[in-house]
Amino acid sequence: MLALETRALCLDHLVSYCYSRLQEFELGDDARQTDSNSSATSHAPLFLDDCRGRIAGLLIVRTDFSNIERARLLDIILWASEIIEKRRRKARVHRMQSAAGIQSG
Repeated sequence: MLALETRALCLDHLVSYCYSRLQEFELGDDARQTDSNSSATSHAPLFLDDCRGRIAGLLIVRTDFSNIERARLLDIILWASEIIEKRRRKARVHRMQSAAGIQSG
């Protein structure tokens, strides 16, 4: 069992839950980029960091995962990291455009 976003989840449910949340953030990024006050957008960094940290900790503590379980958990860490980097890049570009007086369309 692992707690994530106040939910106690077994491994199978943890993987399913993380994949669905990551997909939500991935697909929602383009739709939400104009709505910076969106609840899901503001909670994304918290979830992404928490998700990566807890799964990394789980992989360190438990060594009895099958190869497929370990691969799924590592995939979640990588996907969360990619989303974080994508968001940082977008924010950096937006700041640069704002500083230069360029409006994004």
